[in-house]
Amino acid sequence: MNNKKAVACTLIAVMTASACSKPTTVEPDKPITDLTTQQESASENTTSSVKEYSVGLSDIELTDELKANIDIVNKDLFAYYQKNKESDGILTEYGAMIKGSKDEEVYVNNIGSDVGNSFDTKTADNTEVLLIRPSDFGAVNKIKTLEGKTALAPFTAVNTKEGYYVSSDGIEGIVMDTESYRTLRFLYMFDHGTPATPEKGDGNYEKLMNAIGMHSPYDVKHMVMDNKYALVIVGSLTEVTNIGEYLLVCDEKGSWSVGMDKLETITNVKQAVNEKYPDFQLSFLPKYVIADYGKIYAESDMQENINTLLENDKITEEERRGDRYVCGVGDFVVVHFFASDRTMVGHMAQELSFNTCKDINAQVGTMLQYDKQPPAFICYFNE
Repeated sequence: MNNKKAVACTLIAVMTASACSKPTTVEPDKPITDLTTQQESASENTTSSVKEYSVGLSDIELTDELKANIDIVNKDLFAYYQKNKESDGILTEYGAMIKGSKDEEVYVNNIGSDVGNSFDTKTADNTEVLLIRPSDFGAVNKIKTLEGKTALAPFTAVNTKEGYYVSSDGIEGIVMDTESYRTLRFLYMFDHGTPATPEKGDGNYEKLMNAIGMHSPYDVKHMVMDNKYALVIVGSLTEVTNIGEYLLVCDEKGSWSVGMDKLETITNVKQAVNEKYPDFQLSFLPKYVIADYGKIYAESDMQENINTLLENDKITEEERRGDRYVCGVGDFVVVHFFASDRTMVGHMAQELSFNTCKDINAQVGTMLQYDKQPPAFICYFNE
C-alpha cells in the first residue's frame, strides 16, 4: 500500500491455520544462488500469520457528481486493464492491481487516461485500484447476481466520508464500511503460515507426492509449501523429459489435491496461477519458467554429446557401462552416473565442456558461469 493512502485506523487480522499438517521448516546450507527458488525471500516476507492493514475514512463527500466521475474512471481503468494485462503481467496482490513486470502498484493517476478531468488530486490519492473477483465483491456485499463471476476484474475503491465506495465498469458501486472492506481485501491475503521445504521422510513430502500420483523413481526439483498451498516440480528418472510442475491445495480436512497441473507448459505462469488462486504466494514459483526453454532432451536425443563425455579418460569403465541420468535443454546437459553417484554438468559453447559437481549447489553454480538464469530444472536433485 502507498503510504499516502494509509489512514488513522489500523485493523489487525489474525489468519487461522488450515487443518493441514504444520510444515516442517528445513534449514539447509545457504545456497550459492536463489535461482531455483524464491522460497528464501518468501520466508523472510511471510514470517507471521498476522497481517496489519491500515484503513480508515477520509473527509471526501460522496456526491452524485463524484459517482458519475467514478463511472468514467472505471471505463478508462477497464480499457487500461484489457490493453496492458499481458504486456505488464498484471497481477492481484492483497486485492491491489500490480504491474508484475515492474513489481509496482497501479494508481488511477497513471493509467494513461484523462483521470485528471474526473478526479482532483485529493480524490485520486484516496482511490485504490483493485483487481478482484466480482463474485467475492458480491459475496461480501450479498449481491447474488455476481455469483459465479470468478474472473479477476478491475475495481476502484474511493475512500470517502461515508465509507469505501467500491465499483467497477458495469457493476454498481457499494459503500462499504471499514470492516467489510477489510474483509474483502483479506480474501486475497497470501500469508498461510511459514513457508517450508519438506524433505524425504517428512510426512508432508509423502502426502504431496501421493497427491500428484507420480510413481518412483522420481526426482523432486522443487518443493515448497505453507498451510494451504504447495508448489512441486518433479521429474521421472525413467522418462527424464517428463518434468511436471504442480500447484496443490490443502482442504479443510487436511487432504492435499492437485489444483493446477501442466504449469510447465505455460509461459505466463504467474498470471495463470494468480487468476485461479489469487491468495497463492507467488514467490513459491521458481524464478525460471520451464516453458521458456523449449524442448527437453533425453540421452537418445544427444548421443553425440554423450559420446564426447564417454570418450573422456576421466570417466571410469563402471560409469561407461552403468545406468545414468541424462537430461538436457538449450546449451546445457546434466549427467548423473548412478554407479559412482557422480554428477557432471555440460555446456555447449564453441565446444562441449563438462564439470564435475559435488552437489546441487555446484550444479547450479556451474550453470551460472554461462547463463544468469539457467534451466536448473534439468539438474539431478535426488541426492
